[in-house]
Amino acid sequence: MFKSGKRRLFVLLLTITALLSVTAFSYAASSSKVTISGYTAPTSIKAGQNFTIKGKLSSTTTIKRVEAGIVNASNNTWTAYKYDNRSVNARTFDLARADSKLAFSKLKKGTYKYRIYAHTSDGQVHIVLNKAFTVKAAAATTQTSAPAVPKAAAESKVTISGCTVPTAMKAGQSVALKGKITSNTTIKRIEAGVINASNNTWTAYKYDNKNVNASTFDLSRADKYVQFSKLKKGTYKFRVYAHTSDGKVHIVVNKQFVVSTASTATPAKTTTTPAKTTTTPAKTPTVKKTTAKNTVTITGLTVPGNYKVGKGLHTKGIIRSKERIKRIEAGIVFAPTNKWTQYKYDNKWILSKTFDLKRVDNTLYFSKLPAGEYRYRIYVHTKSGVTLALNHKFVVKSSGKPQKAVNWAIRIANDNSFTYGAKPAANAIGCYFCGTNCGPVKYYKPRGYEKTYVCLTFVGAAYAHGAKDPEILSQCKRGRMTMYETDDNFTEFHCWMKIGLCKDLSVKDLLPGDVIVLWSDGNDNNGHVCMYVGGDKIVEAAGGGWGAGSIEVCGGASSWLRQLSYGKNYVMRYTK
Repeated sequence: MFKSGKRRLFVLLLTITALLSVTAFSYAASSSKVTISGYTAPTSIKAGQNFTIKGKLSSTTTIKRVEAGIVNASNNTWTAYKYDNRSVNARTFDLARADSKLAFSKLKKGTYKYRIYAHTSDGQVHIVLNKAFTVKAAAATTQTSAPAVPKAAAESKVTISGCTVPTAMKAGQSVALKGKITSNTTIKRIEAGVINASNNTWTAYKYDNKNVNASTFDLSRADKYVQFSKLKKGTYKFRVYAHTSDGKVHIVVNKQFVVSTASTATPAKTTTTPAKTTTTPAKTPTVKKTTAKNTVTITGLTVPGNYKVGKGLHTKGIIRSKERIKRIEAGIVFAPTNKWTQYKYDNKWILSKTFDLKRVDNTLYFSKLPAGEYRYRIYVHTKSGVTLALNHKFVVKSSGKPQKAVNWAIRIANDNSFTYGAKPAANAIGCYFCGTNCGPVKYYKPRGYEKTYVCLTFVGAAYAHGAKDPEILSQCKRGRMTMYETDDNFTEFHCWMKIGLCKDLSVKDLLPGDVIVLWSDGNDNNGHVCMYVGGDKIVEAAGGGWGAGSIEVCGGASSWLRQLSYGKNYVMRYTK
């Protein structure tokens, strides 16, 4: 009995020891560890200097959230330059994803900290990096925006032929740029524009192409950017730089010219439409265009005057030609870019001397045009050539609703009080917008798509509440992304991408209330939506994950627009 009792006691002690060992091991395994490798961190930079963020986070457990940003060292609070991703859900994270948010170049003189937090699945928050750095005042410089030009190297030689340059001209007079630049090495970049002769700095009329990558360049590509007709009285220089692959910068053209005051003589009134035009003028105008061998006339013509969004026009008029008409092109052109909208009629099989413009009525939907400046244009093709029979300018005025939507969005940005949707996982300040958890979209689209969905629902809410649009409101409540280009309810908005004008748009072409949609790659892994509010500023739902961390008004519309030529990025404008 005694020996048997000892044996039982010994077995019991071994069991307890084993259990304690397992428990201790389990506890140790639950503690997460986060490391960083290959990272870059600033030490001392000058104001205006940029810094590129790199590095890789690795964790023994799942990383749920990453916060990376710049902290004011004086009060230990985040600056505006912060990245917050609440939907990482991986054991590794590439810090390059945060680079666009951490605008080091916008920091003022002072002391800061570059800080990174990693939230892991075991509930721990790791301070991965807390690197102090300083921003010094930028050194004073007298360098103008025109680049310093070294002496031409023997390695590269650049010439220009057939170039048109301005001489003495009057204010309002235009010059069509032409010329061919040729180099014996690769041309990397072309800068062409107008410089103020008094201080040797660029004016606003400048073309800058950093992706030429060819041995020749057609200068006519810069024509629409170098607008001589907008120059005021003064002395200027037309200058062209060519940057070549051997690192040299060549002054290809440096021609001084003078703009004098425009003549005060009153031009003859030759417009085909009076200043105030109704859609059915009492006296229908007659348009005459003559070529050397042929005459084209239009009688009984109706043209649009300046009108508000949504107003229609029935096209009427008879085109007559002495020669047989081969082709008719009639449509609406977006004036700032001088390109056709999708409202265009093109018939290459006329074979008649007359054409009734009623035939184009079902193609030219004037009532669907968003606010902006346009031209109603007609080309007539005959044996003698192409005649511009009509080029009538008109303006579509805004209904006022886009500005109301902007006002609402700015108000929300200022107080962050708006909550939309019933998802309980709203963030601390309540800026959650429904959409990501509504409908079938989430079942077959990646999460990056849903992030953009959140931002877009905010923009939709601005039109639903600020502009008081009941149609958008009803769909926004159902979680529909009402402004997405393939959505069934897309009729309220006009998409510039659909008509091929997106990459040509600039801030000067935008109106308050326009919506900029951006995808960072072709797989919909990341995207962003913002609303233009004027003055190069946007209002956006910032933050990541399933909600919006904040609603902000900030600059940078022009930088967003520079990305429009890539992938599925586009701009939309409200049409009601």
